[in-house]
Amino acid sequence: STQSAGFLCQEGTDGKPLNVGFAARNAVQAYELVNLGMTAYDDVLSPLTGWFQIFNRQHFSVTAFLDNWLEPAQILSPGLWFKKYPFCSTANAGYDLGEKAYQFGIRG
Repeated sequence: STQSAGFLCQEGTDGKPLNVGFAARNAVQAYELVNLGMTAYDDVLSPLTGWFQIFNRQHFSVTAFLDNWLEPAQILSPGLWFKKYPFCSTANAGYDLGEKAYQFGIRG
């Protein structure tokens, strides 16, 4: 199921980076298919058959969407946050503690 939707429940597991890999693979594959001439319907936000209709069974209004675009804008509040290390941020405190212990000569 995670391959089809990238479920958030995969955070902290090997499934999270796997989902990113699948997304990248799918993007490359789509690019290659388009270059080979494949066509498809391109209105993915169509009010009749688009994303919102499929997942929420709601009529999608471009006007309403644009009227509320970035309200509130998370980029402004609370602001941008960048990962400090190349692993799950919940491990930062443990890593920082281990690094500090190493600097003090503590070896395990």
